[in-house]
Amino acid sequence: MEKRMFPLILIAVGVLIFLTVGTLTATSKRKDAPDVIELDDKGLKKDRYGPVTFNHAKHQDEYKNVEGKPIPCQECHHVYEDGKNVWKDDDKVQKCVECHDPNKTNKKNKNQKKLQLAFHADCKECHEAVVKAGLVEEDKAPFKKCIQCMGKKK
Repeated sequence: MEKRMFPLILIAVGVLIFLTVGTLTATSKRKDAPDVIELDDKGLKKDRYGPVTFNHAKHQDEYKNVEGKPIPCQECHHVYEDGKNVWKDDDKVQKCVECHDPNKTNKKNKNQKKLQLAFHADCKECHEAVVKAGLVEEDKAPFKKCIQCMGKKK
């Protein structure tokens, strides 16, 4: 009888280890990401608005996309190869300005929009989509009045 139980116990221990490692890995990723990020337009020739305080934790943990599912990291984080986003959850997260020039779009690579257009593509277009899908009210995901997120320049 004991010999029959050994494989079952071994399988149960293996599953337990697998689940524990998976949980710890998922938790460690969240600890690496700041809860709040300030998105600014430093380097712009003309900066009309203040920085956007972006609540990364809420976007990651609470908010949903137009399908009502958690927002995948790849909605914002990206590395393009042959026109396809190949960024993975454990890849390095670069600051937007490392690829997106504050003042001009890369004419050779249309995925490298100027910084403000990149922010608008990721933020404004997503906000508009969830409001139009009826998932949230516009005041919860503003997309028409820039000042709601950006505030006035100080």
